Amino acid sequence: MEKIDFFICHASEDKDEFVRPFAHFLIKNQASVFYDEYSIRLGDSLSEKINQGLAQCKCAIVVLSKFFFTKDWTNAELQAIFQRHISKKSKLIILYHQITHEEVLDQLPLLADIYAANTSEGIPALASKIFASADFSPSLQYLSLDLTNAATDICREGFHVALRLQLNVLADPFIDKCLIECGDPEDAFGRASLYIQQNRYLVASIGDKYGRSISLRTSINFCIESPALVVAQLSISRKSFELYTEGRLVACFTEAPLDFLENVKPAASSIFFNSFDLVHPASMSLSFHSVGAEFTADQISSLNASLNTLAQSIDFAIGDAQQQDAEDGSA
Repeated sequence: MEKIDFFICHASEDKDEFVRPFAHFLIKNQASVFYDEYSIRLGDSLSEKINQGLAQCKCAIVVLSKFFFTKDWTNAELQAIFQRHISKKSKLIILYHQITHEEVLDQLPLLADIYAANTSEGIPALASKIFASADFSPSLQYLSLDLTNAATDICREGFHVALRLQLNVLADPFIDKCLIECGDPEDAFGRASLYIQQNRYLVASIGDKYGRSISLRTSINFCIESPALVVAQLSISRKSFELYTEGRLVACFTEAPLDFLENVKPAASSIFFNSFDLVHPASMSLSFHSVGAEFTADQISSLNASLNTLAQSIDFAIGDAQQQDAEDGSA
């Protein structure tokens, strides 16, 4: 029987705020995860699939919350998980989500004795603890481009990642689509990434070596009909994290703390192109990418105009060549 690294037991009300992005982070680091939104398909027997997932999992993660305590189904899962934990068939990890130890002690005194982590620590920090506890070695198996020799001094020059892309078919709205990610493949922290969230938003995220992160988002509509330039950058001079589309600033986080700026280390040792959805990866047409020091707003606007002019010139050249071929064929 094939083993599953992690089984996530949770209340559905906690999906959007924590559980879904947490599951995606585990998957991105090559963990096999039983999570209902993609482990259970239309027509499947719920009890059969969950029993199968529990029997196969090496480690069960229980996300306790106020909603969890009110659910019959989650408590039934918890009983099975606890029995497997007692018989040492799987490891049990407890996460507190917006609840206190005293509340857990009142509701589930047996679980209150198990050392737990709190979701307020942030997903990267939590995942690091879970990987260590479960003896799981995270890895990224994406298509990569070595940029070691092109690394920039982020503390002095800032950092940008730019793509000119067009999105085509995006399958499964529940799985985020990673477009580009920069960082050390052996380190879960200090990464810069652009990804599609819920088939609706383009999200730019950058993190420091301690697991803290800043995220910005905008609608993906700008790159559906035709190719468009997106630039995400950390500006040291302006102490801000910025997101540009088609040469215009669309989202910005200002007054980033100095200790955060000093500990951002995406350093571009590698770039990864892929999708968290390994069955239906994101379909993307990529015509330009760049990683390096921060741009000025004028440079981004100029780059956008230059790329559009270049693309039009290529389209005209292709059109002329096709017309000439057609004329030669009819001659």
